[in-house]
Amino acid sequence: MRPQLPSPSPPIRPALLVASSIAVLAALGVSATRAEAQERLTLGDAVEAALATHPAIRAAEARGSSARHRVREADASRWPSFGLEYSLTRFDEPMVTTPIHGFDPTSLPDFDRTLAQGRLGARYTLLDWGARGAGVDGATAGAEAADASARSTRMQLIEAVATAYLQLGAARAVDRAAEARVEATRSEVERVETALEAGTAAEVERLRASTALQDALARQVSTRAAVASAERDLARLTGVEPVRLGGSVLDEPASVDPPPSTGRPAAHPLVERAERAADAARTTVDVQRSSLLPRLDLTGAMLDFGTLSSPHVFEWQVGAQLSWTLFSGGGRRASVRRAEADLRAAEADVAMRALEVDAARDAARTAIESADARVAALETSVAQWEELLRVEQLALEAGAGTQRDLLEAQAGLFNARAGRSQAYADAAVARVRLAAADGSLTTEWIQGFTRSSP
Repeated sequence: MRPQLPSPSPPIRPALLVASSIAVLAALGVSATRAEAQERLTLGDAVEAALATHPAIRAAEARGSSARHRVREADASRWPSFGLEYSLTRFDEPMVTTPIHGFDPTSLPDFDRTLAQGRLGARYTLLDWGARGAGVDGATAGAEAADASARSTRMQLIEAVATAYLQLGAARAVDRAAEARVEATRSEVERVETALEAGTAAEVERLRASTALQDALARQVSTRAAVASAERDLARLTGVEPVRLGGSVLDEPASVDPPPSTGRPAAHPLVERAERAADAARTTVDVQRSSLLPRLDLTGAMLDFGTLSSPHVFEWQVGAQLSWTLFSGGGRRASVRRAEADLRAAEADVAMRALEVDAARDAARTAIESADARVAALETSVAQWEELLRVEQLALEAGAGTQRDLLEAQAGLFNARAGRSQAYADAAVARVRLAAADGSLTTEWIQGFTRSSP
């Protein structure tokens, strides 16, 4: 009995949940000895390899790191800033080397052509109408959006690897079906040759068998090319050498229930990323609005005046600075309006992402129902074609059947097996996509979704 694919909600008939295209290999008589001699590549291993090597993951991690540093950068604006300045200036004519705080004819200041000046200063913004806090909140929202984007990228890569992995299994199963048809038609060619030598067959039977064999060989060329293409697709995603994939044994989906859908699109990382982007846009509006109001800064400094050869004079200063742009040609108002428009676009984007997630979820459920129906129909079709082929073989051996009916039965069985293998893969891929649409596609889910083939 084949393992069952996980059932979506509502449950569907267990007979429709037959697991993977890899199971067809067993139906076609692949020996356990051959499987044991090959290297096994589990779906979990393929996913882990992709997550460890794919550049999309490294890019997402780098963007997340950048966003977190922006949070630290914005948070630093809450603190006072300190700075040190020192200059050494050479003049054409002697200059005053120390500040003049009064006029005393009896005490002239020192003059020198080389002037040394230093300043150790501090500045703190006392009032900015929430601009710094909004900047921190915006950077935090940006970091959360980057994290959600990284989760989305990770999930999309898992989905792509799982799809490529399952499609490779289906391609191999179809190739096995093609190989079985080639062997069957070769046997028919050999039978006809023997009958011709005995004088009990017509030349047209050899022509008909030879034509069927050429058609089977042509189909096999196509199926082997499809296998090679599927191996390259999986190799590009995982970084595994195609040669290694060519000799690997794959896993098949196991009986496991997918995590239930919460029905809340906001749980999906794509929607969460859009929501955090909207939060960041909202803080940008606050920052731009605060620019319309005055800003108050406190300043303080220690000053050093002197020359290279004379004693230095140290002084301190403190102060408050009020800055307010009274006219900017409408630039600040335009900045506020632009930020508000960006916010409206970001809020609309949240709704769009939610609709996309709902559509993906509905499409996955529809695909599951369609694939399961095809699996059920093709299971019946395969069984019927196998029985018909058996009957036609017996009839031909007894002299009551025709070669044409036998070859048609062989071709029909191949088509049914190939369709069933693809239906298995499509049913499995649809379940992976449903998990992705629900936002629950993780490495843990994948580990539970597959099991090692016996």
